[in-house]
Amino acid sequence: MMPERGAITLLVLWAVLIISAMALAIGYNLEMDALLTRQFREEAQSRQDARAIFWWIVHKLQTDTDDVDTPDQWMFTEEDWSSDLGTLAGECAVLDEGSRININTASEVMLHNLFSVYEIEKTVPLLLDWRDPDDDPRPGSVDGTDYYGKRKPPVKVRNGFIPLPQEVRQIRHGEKIWRRVQQDITVWGPANPTFMESDVLINIIEAVDEEGKELDPSIRMEIANRFILLRNENKLNELEDLLQVHPKINRELLDKIEPYISFEGVLNPNFLSDSVFYAILKGWNLEERLEEVLEARPFTSRDVFSSTLRMLNPELSEREIWSLFTLETKIWRIQVTTQPTTTSRRLCLEAVVERKREGEGQSWNIGILSYREYWLSAEEEEDG
Repeated sequence: MMPERGAITLLVLWAVLIISAMALAIGYNLEMDALLTRQFREEAQSRQDARAIFWWIVHKLQTDTDDVDTPDQWMFTEEDWSSDLGTLAGECAVLDEGSRININTASEVMLHNLFSVYEIEKTVPLLLDWRDPDDDPRPGSVDGTDYYGKRKPPVKVRNGFIPLPQEVRQIRHGEKIWRRVQQDITVWGPANPTFMESDVLINIIEAVDEEGKELDPSIRMEIANRFILLRNENKLNELEDLLQVHPKINRELLDKIEPYISFEGVLNPNFLSDSVFYAILKGWNLEERLEEVLEARPFTSRDVFSSTLRMLNPELSEREIWSLFTLETKIWRIQVTTQPTTTSRRLCLEAVVERKREGEGQSWNIGILSYREYWLSAEEEEDG
């Protein structure tokens, strides 16, 4: 009898162990399910909160009635939106994207002046070759087919508008360029025929072509030569003047390229980085007076700003000043971050928006140029 009783006891113990293990497993699974459900809900709430803060900022931009924008005016905290949105935990930054140098439309001189601040001006031909519509290398650049085609994997030269600033990393010496100038460049904003290069106009024409056709090389050359002639003679002062450039630019095409063209400035001196301000002043041989201009900020009116510059150089005209500058920022970068309590990841919402007025005294119309949401871990945030 004793062996049988021992066997029964052993079986009972095994049964108890198995049942206990199953109970623990079920309990663990239930706990994990509860945790995952809570995490999912909190992440969904984080996303919803970030979007609410984003649209709150967009509403502020749309209803803004001030004639002058300054950085202090667009600094917000949770207290600012709590009366409208309730208690939403998050951080935001509203930055003047238009006051960076647009690498799609900037002139060679402007790029050279900016890059010289970081002692990388020799890379300007590489950037211009990347964006211009032809495959002919400039002096100081590389043959696109020979250099980029032999990389592993091969890289196709853009030969057109650069869609994201990070694309400069694909250019030869691109990592060095990106590290130095990433805070000073953008790809959003209109081109100004007053000082843009001819390749920019050709890129715009080819970008709006519904069939995606490239211009014949001979037509490109005709457009380029005529555009440069009219620009240098100061005969490009309004959109209609582009009809003089080439028969290819007719009324129908002019309507298509209009959103990409502006004869008004987009650089707000109240937001400009020191390096961008230096690059602009260098074009007028005023770079040695940079500190005087910076100390005069913020500029509270057009008269105050133009008077400041003309005291340094009386020969500067109003047209020269305001074809570059504005005190009403048109292109903004909005960054919102929120974080669930159950995870170390942060939700990042990042958008670039453009605002335009249809008429004097009317509220702003807001267009979204770029929008993305992504999760960023603490480790990724430290790595930049």
